[in-house]
Amino acid sequence: MKNLTRKERRINLSKLNNLSIIIQELRDTASNLSKLADDLEHEFSSKPVEKKVSLEDVRAVLAEKSRNGLTKEVRELLLNFGVNKLSEVDPKDYPAILSEAERLTNAK
Repeated sequence: MKNLTRKERRINLSKLNNLSIIIQELRDTASNLSKLADDLEHEFSSKPVEKKVSLEDVRAVLAEKSRNGLTKEVRELLLNFGVNKLSEVDPKDYPAILSEAERLTNAK
């Protein structure tokens, strides 16, 4: 094997160093692409997140129904859920109450 000059060895080391940097950048890029693919898969394959119904959401709808002359029906709706006041409603029942309340109409 040929003896390399100091300059040639320095050039070879520099090339190896550059190659090492490029390889690491490729690995980092591959890792980032993999994470991005996972995020995209999760984003587009998961079920849509259902909006959580809050006490304020239910209160607003019931107040509007009451203002529109449906106070009796609103009270009956709450009684159907075993409570006298909205503040007594179990939060898990908010979606059902909201759904029922939205169906209330003035049937005259």
